[in-house]
This record gives sequence, structure tokens and C-alpha cells, in this order.
Amino acid sequence: MGMKFNPQPKPIKGIKKGFKPNLDSIYKILKARKLLENPDCEARLDGCIGKAQDLDHTAGRNGVRLIIYEWFKSVCRHCHTEITKNTSKYIESGYCKSRGSWDVMSRVRWIKDNLSDYLTNINIKV
Repeated sequence: MGMKFNPQPKPIKGIKKGFKPNLDSIYKILKARKLLENPDCEARLDGCIGKAQDLDHTAGRNGVRLIIYEWFKSVCRHCHTEITKNTSKYIESGYCKSRGSWDVMSRVRWIKDNLSDYLTNINIKV
């Protein structure tokens, strides 16, 4: 027998009990929004294709970081590959954020504690 489909999203570690948004669904909406707002590559590295087709999560994409909209960058495939291969170089240049830095961790904590308010602020209804 195959796996049974469970329509209930898994709870996010550290999120208030009772509030279980589906981060993947929210991410798809935000990705489409970002690529419509910024159709051109924001990185503009050497060899840039110009048209954005990916999102770079400048502070990682685990847990709630997947939907932190202000840390998204619209990028072309070439630039995204370059940034992913050389993340430490782009952290040093200020393009990416250090995943363990105080500002990143405090923002992640705030969003986990206030996820419903955060989603309302970025016009996502859950």
C-alpha cells in the first residue's frame, strides 16, 4: 500500500500552538508575487541572463525563513547558482545574510511568535 495523503500541514517548530499555516502554499504565492514585482535579476553578477526565474533566500529557507518576503531576491538561474556556490563570499559582500547573525535570528523569532500578524502585514490570508 502507498502512503496516505494527509491534508493537514505539519506544525512549524516554535510556532504558537493551534496556528498551523501551510508554508509551501504561502511560499508559492509569495514567489509569484515577487517575480511579478521584480521580473529582472536583482543580483546582476557577471554572466547574468537578466530575466529572473528563481528566488534567492538571502538568509536561508528552513522553517519560517521560507516565507520572509523582505529577504527574497529575484534572480536568474546563472546568478542563483553562483550565489549558492559561493555563499560565504556574498555574505561578506552584504548581499546575503549570515544565517546565525543576531538580526536574522531575532527577526525569525519575532515572525515565529507573531506569524498571523506577519502574514496579515504582507497581505496573505490564512
